[in-house]
Amino acid sequence: MSRLLLVLGCSWFEPELALDSVQPTELRVGSELRVVGAGFTSELSAVLQSEGVDWPLEGVVVVDPTHFGARVPEVDPGRYHLVVVRGEQSVRFPLQVRAEVREKPCDRGYQANTEVSLATGIATIDRFYDDGKRDRIQTPIGEIERLEYTVWLRDGAAPCASIVLRRTDGDPVLFEDAEGDLKARAETLAKYMQKELVFAPTPERAPSEAVPRN
Repeated sequence: MSRLLLVLGCSWFEPELALDSVQPTELRVGSELRVVGAGFTSELSAVLQSEGVDWPLEGVVVVDPTHFGARVPEVDPGRYHLVVVRGEQSVRFPLQVRAEVREKPCDRGYQANTEVSLATGIATIDRFYDDGKRDRIQTPIGEIERLEYTVWLRDGAAPCASIVLRRTDGDPVLFEDAEGDLKARAETLAKYMQKELVFAPTPERAPSEAVPRN
């Protein structure tokens, strides 16, 4: 009887493996992703799978039984399944890895709403594209090292200002941009988030290589 209770007790404390969501919704090679679900342990393995071929995720770290972090490996753009295995259990979640996209301040191809919430500890960018597509980029405030403010001089056009969130892993996230002066806005955001604000030197013209998109 005691052995039966022990077995039942072990099963009770090891929840069934499940995948609920993956953030961000738009993935690229090298993207840091956060997987939410249940039953995650240090024994799990996680791969991107397509047509029977597996690419292991990089830097898998199980934070707790409900979520783990990882990076997208070097794969071609396309549709994949995230496959997570623990023991004899496995679960799948459809994902799409997109081609690398670069965006230029004041010429990025979408409208954006931005928000910073100290209550949730998240900086959010909602992007709205002309073709009706929408996506959301969320960055934990704790993973933002500093803010960078730059004014771009452009041939035949008004100067363009940009505010970039520089993550602790070095990745830049274009947060806000506009024709004109965003200095006061950058100072307000930096003070609100309690982050360093760096004023980048003004380039001679808009960048030929734009800010990489996360």
